[in-house]
Amino acid sequence: MKTILTYSSLDAQAPWPALLTQQLDHWHTLATITAAEVILEHLHQDARAFRVKVRLQMADASLHAESRDSTLEGALLLATREVERQVEVRRTKPPGPAKKAPQRSAISQAAPVAGREEGVK
Repeated sequence: MKTILTYSSLDAQAPWPALLTQQLDHWHTLATITAAEVILEHLHQDARAFRVKVRLQMADASLHAESRDSTLEGALLLATREVERQVEVRRTKPPGPAKKAPQRSAISQAAPVAGREEGVK
């Protein structure tokens, strides 16, 4: 799994890298993830000062989640719940019908007008 981690205004020595690693491992158990991008931000002037953005790429789809909270752990938990909800929706959603070839309109299926060449206006 390719992982991109971006963080802004966070202490690199804090316990959040281990917490994030645990979350990535958890998400990987829910679905086969080929790439993960996680952005962590600390916005000092806001009451909900921590923002987490997650984008997970799977073989057949991608999941996106964004959350904000007054603590980094809370924001990460909210994002995790959203990812889990999206995975569950994908699991319970019945497979759609097989894609059909595009149908041509009645006009395009009609025989060309006599005395008029195809493609000439």
